[in-house]
Amino acid sequence: MIFPDNCKYLYYLVIILISKTVVEAQCPTVCECKTEYTAKCVKANLKIFPIGFSNKLQNLDISSNFIKNIDELTIRRRYITSLKQFNISNNVLELIDKKSFFGLGKLEKIDLSWNKIKKLYPDTFKYLPNLKWLSLQGNENLFIKDNEAFLINESLQILHLQNCNLINISMKSFDGLPTLKELYLTHNFIKTIQANSEAALITLQILDLSDNSLCEIPKQIIRLPNLEQLDTANNKIHMFYGNEKCDEICQAHQEF
Repeated sequence: MIFPDNCKYLYYLVIILISKTVVEAQCPTVCECKTEYTAKCVKANLKIFPIGFSNKLQNLDISSNFIKNIDELTIRRRYITSLKQFNISNNVLELIDKKSFFGLGKLEKIDLSWNKIKKLYPDTFKYLPNLKWLSLQGNENLFIKDNEAFLINESLQILHLQNCNLINISMKSFDGLPTLKELYLTHNFIKTIQANSEAALITLQILDLSDNSLCEIPKQIIRLPNLEQLDTANNKIHMFYGNEKCDEICQAHQEF
């Protein structure tokens, strides 16, 4: 005779087993998927993008592999349009197609750090209306044009460009990021900042220029209307233009 309590126990056990089977069926064998919303495929010796994810996937970590490119259909063929966070750092990425992220309108965070990206199309992230955070840190040969918008996105708030071996930067390069609040440019070799745009960086609150080779900071930077914190530590600065505001926002600057 089966007692009601036993039936109840068996019922829940069957539900758990079925749920586990469904999750495993929607997870590539090289990945770990604790739920259908999260997949971790770290250090899996991957050379190509895996398949078999749940279409409800929101957080994908595919860092520390050997993936070389993301073409136009790489992500769309996986039907992971609910993706919100995407980490593909520490791979060997060289090429990202300008349509790679089409159809991923829920994406909020993309980590492309420590790859081998040399160039990005300005429109690469243009159609991601919820993107807030982007890291390109450690792409040591990244090329940023100084006479046009480097990237175009109307929602991005935080951009990491540390350790990219940048030598010169231009304010105009950031014209396409009208909501940018934090910009991190530390640990480069920046010598000059071209103040060639009145529209760029007007929403910026935090600017980290530490550990570069700057000798001066243009007044257009100091006088950015919303700038609250400017870090210039470990540079060669001998001149701040517009220094009436500098006392409020400048950190660790040298005497001049």
